[in-house]
Amino acid sequence: MTENVIFDFGQVLCRFDPGLIVSAVCPEATEHDREILCRVAFDRRFWDRLDRGEENAEVLPDMCAALPESLRGYAGRILDGWIRALPEIPGMRVLISRLLSVGVHVYLLSDISRHFARHAGDIPILRGFSGMVFSGEWGYTKPSEEIFRILITKYGIDPGKSVFIDDKQENIDGAARAGISGFRFAGDAGGVYDFLREKIPALRADISEK
Repeated sequence: MTENVIFDFGQVLCRFDPGLIVSAVCPEATEHDREILCRVAFDRRFWDRLDRGEENAEVLPDMCAALPESLRGYAGRILDGWIRALPEIPGMRVLISRLLSVGVHVYLLSDISRHFARHAGDIPILRGFSGMVFSGEWGYTKPSEEIFRILITKYGIDPGKSVFIDDKQENIDGAARAGISGFRFAGDAGGVYDFLREKIPALRADISEK
């Protein structure tokens, strides 16, 4: 029986959408400037460095250098403010609440920065989680087996009684190498719920009573 459900964050619990982020933290930027900011400031060459553990201040100079001079003032605002512009995926908070209500342990495993890790407690959907592992704090990213082993060891998780929910198949495959089964999220909370009901008997009872 499944006792632990492990969630990815971006595109599973909340949307990471450069357009929404730029609109929220740089509202006075023109549409043309927003297009440039979305294309340049969100290039994976910067965000991969953050996911591996570099701080915002270390990435900022290179991000600024890649932007037109007139837009460089926005780079720091994006790096510091993006976590305040993350709309939740519909239905996922309800799903997490139901899992917690039937005694399932809920964990987060995300390729995400140290900056996010310091502010994770401010993200409403993450409240009540049993534990969290952020790649930026460990230097490993998915789909490496190491990041899953860190979660397993840190929280004493039994891989055979755990399920990992992620939107990328390569990350599901990484979890499998660590002995954790997975489910690829396709944007529908109902699909995750249907999958988990087959693995968690208490969820079947939960829905039959509603």
